[in-house]
Amino acid sequence: MRQFDIPVDGLPPVDHSAASNWNPDEKVIIIGAGAAGITAAYTLKHLNVPFILLEASNRHGGRVQRNEDFLGNGVALDTGAEWIHTTRDVSVLKELLLVESDRMAMDSFIKEEIIEYDLPEGIFYYYNCLGRLSKNHITRCIYDHEYKFKTKSWSQYLETYLFSYIKDSIEYEAIVKEIDYSSPDSVKVTLANFKQYSAAKVICTVPVSILKRGDIKFTPELPKAKQNALNKNKMKPGFKMMIEFKKQFYPDAFADVSALTSFFWLISDLGSERVYFDALAKKDLPDKHVLGVYCYGVCAEDLSKLTDEDMFKDIMEKLDVIFDGEASANYIKHKVYNWTKEPFIYGVASNMLYAGLMRKEFGKAPLNDRVFFGGEFTGGKYVITVHGACLTGRRAALNAVGEEYDFD
Repeated sequence: MRQFDIPVDGLPPVDHSAASNWNPDEKVIIIGAGAAGITAAYTLKHLNVPFILLEASNRHGGRVQRNEDFLGNGVALDTGAEWIHTTRDVSVLKELLLVESDRMAMDSFIKEEIIEYDLPEGIFYYYNCLGRLSKNHITRCIYDHEYKFKTKSWSQYLETYLFSYIKDSIEYEAIVKEIDYSSPDSVKVTLANFKQYSAAKVICTVPVSILKRGDIKFTPELPKAKQNALNKNKMKPGFKMMIEFKKQFYPDAFADVSALTSFFWLISDLGSERVYFDALAKKDLPDKHVLGVYCYGVCAEDLSKLTDEDMFKDIMEKLDVIFDGEASANYIKHKVYNWTKEPFIYGVASNMLYAGLMRKEFGKAPLNDRVFFGGEFTGGKYVITVHGACLTGRRAALNAVGEEYDFD
């Protein structure tokens, strides 16, 4: 979508001397090692500000994950965030980097690794009354020209160019239960195992679902304006599925409902969709055939409550109806990634409708200039995107050291 494009002249530069007055004896605690938390840590590392990164799970990346084993040929499949949601170019991949040698190398990486993702035939929709798929361009205005990685993934990009610089400063299985910012001089963070940390500033990048659930206690409690904003927003359910077949009997992109129904889902619930797509399109793997399924929002609410196997059976039944049993006849293997049930995440993305409100109440309004917030839900116009989440981490890190930074 064009709204996710960064400015033609690039992002606001990072002042490399922004933390020149920072007391080296004071540190920053970053909570959550998703795209925002990793970028916050990367930014502080670049500014020579001491920090520790706390991650509740046993892996970093948050909703940016990959599977390198499914295809068995070293090509990674994104199991979470997949598309680079820009339409003009992918200069954002370079703009997110602060190390000059990496920035210089990014031009070659983009040329070799990035593929343009478009749908020249459009999206096909299934009509029960016709008993077949039919092409309809009704959603072409929304499903615009975008980009994807060819053999790598968002996960590998973050790991290679950002996480590699901060990997020695992360603590896994560190479940934060309380953030006490009552002191004017420091913030105290308490874990589920009662271990405590103290820091000058805290950057909280957990998903909006964790804040809504009250999994982290704030002392004092969050201001009413922030509580009201959380009550309006929500983490939408969703899942991805990869199914390998013996041959490709399906178009590059299709839906299992009519164009009108799909358009209604997309508009009424701001982005809700259930889309099937050729997961290996333009990846130059003619001997492999993998169908990706992405389901998000209201159309995922019932399915995401099922077990992985029941979810798979439901999707296969739909495919067999559409393609006259071809799915079962050509099935090889599958993998389900139900983000709705993923601990410490519980969903796919926040509600785009409240992007501006969340930016105002969380992205731009720290608690007593001690606790700062990042994460895709605070990304404003870049909400729900990986690069948007990264930018909120950069903003939070710079704001924490006293530097203004605004990207939207």
